Amino acid sequence: MKVELPETYQAEDLEEQARTALGSFVEQRLREGTAPYQAAFQESRQMVRRLFEATDNLRSLTPEVVQASPWLMEPARYLGGPPLSQDDLDTLAGGKIVGRKNLDAVAARQAIDAVMAFLDPFRCPWLAEDHSPTKSQIEAAIDWTASLWAVERCKTSRRGESSARQERAVAALFRRCGLNEMKGLKRIKSLDELPRNHFTREVILGNAKADLAVRLAEGRLLAVECKVSNSALNSVKRLNRETVGKADAWRTVYGQQVITVAVLAGVFKVSNLVDAQREGVFIIWDHDLSPLEAFVRRTTEGDASEAGDAG
Repeated sequence: MKVELPETYQAEDLEEQARTALGSFVEQRLREGTAPYQAAFQESRQMVRRLFEATDNLRSLTPEVVQASPWLMEPARYLGGPPLSQDDLDTLAGGKIVGRKNLDAVAARQAIDAVMAFLDPFRCPWLAEDHSPTKSQIEAAIDWTASLWAVERCKTSRRGESSARQERAVAALFRRCGLNEMKGLKRIKSLDELPRNHFTREVILGNAKADLAVRLAEGRLLAVECKVSNSALNSVKRLNRETVGKADAWRTVYGQQVITVAVLAGVFKVSNLVDAQREGVFIIWDHDLSPLEAFVRRTTEGDASEAGDAG
């Protein structure tokens, strides 16, 4: 008997869907405008100003100050030209810095040395020239630093919010199909750890995390990855490397009892979509979740043939 599988698109259908996704992406970004950046900038400027005030405009950025207020190292990362990533700062300082509530004197000194090694000389000329900064220099440096930080915060927030929105939409779809959410499940080793007709979020399957996982009525596991891409190049990483890589890993653990679905939004190259489907990843579009709902309903209502127990 034929085993039920999600719909597979032909290349021309993928091209049409990709155009629709691109149009939705452009429309959303234009509608957002600068509002997210403005909000992030205002918040970032307050934190950067506190950094300047706590350190006498960076002239007293000492281990003692950093130990008293370890949070200062987060805005301080953006004093660099270019700014330091969290990973860069941790590597250069010899250990985790950002996000820690306590730093010893050695870690604080190493973090400061890393920041000062990359300090933007055009933004803070008074430090190199060893004189008191003017008010206009201070305000310009604060705004400049806040702007760099705000841009990064917008990028991070946008990625997180887009994925979270997709996950909420898919979870709502599963509930409409009569599935129950199982909370608190962190890892699935045996499929039976997730009861049939249940789904869960943010769970480790084998050794790779799935955004959502569903145990279908007939026993198979549906692994869902939510992906947003802002460029054709980025789509290679999000879809062909990350998602296809996970699909391969899950098949190694669960065999044909796992079905991998990618819910996509944004910019994707058709050839990459075709390659992903060829590698066994089923494509679902953020702007049209109806094929996913139809598939889940078919399996939930028992129209699909039994795939057999696993786990």
